[in-house]
Amino acid sequence: MDNSFFYLFLIVIFGFIFYIKLREQKPKEERELPYKKKEGLMTKAEKEFFDVLERVASNRYYIIPQVKISNLALVSGTVNYKTYLNKIDRKTVDFVLFDKQFSPVMAIELDDSSHNNTSRRERDNFVDEVMNTIGLKIIHIKTAYTYNPEEINRLISL
Repeated sequence: MDNSFFYLFLIVIFGFIFYIKLREQKPKEERELPYKKKEGLMTKAEKEFFDVLERVASNRYYIIPQVKISNLALVSGTVNYKTYLNKIDRKTVDFVLFDKQFSPVMAIELDDSSHNNTSRRERDNFVDEVMNTIGLKIIHIKTAYTYNPEEINRLISL
């Protein structure tokens, strides 16, 4: 075998290995995790509603915001467990009222203008169907600049 061919072969092999190693290295910005702290758990509208809800319900219920539906509903009696779990796993409800033994009593959804979109209405209908299936009452309240505490109290007492 000719030495020049051998050296060319080695250069190609080392070049290929170098290329593979270079591709495995991530740029510096990808090595750092792309996360930052959120400003809060709730939107401004949700926080304003929470404040009113807390005034009228905190003596009777624990009020937990942003509860995953998979924390409220179990998938049972199906061979398609993963499929049905995936349908609820990334969905949340805005608030859940729990009794003092941490049993869920009621889910509350705040409906802003995004709930008028077709995809959002389909999502809301699905969530309502899940809540009805598991026997957990769900109410929808339109977002507002102010909330009437007596009205909120009436709605959660039904």
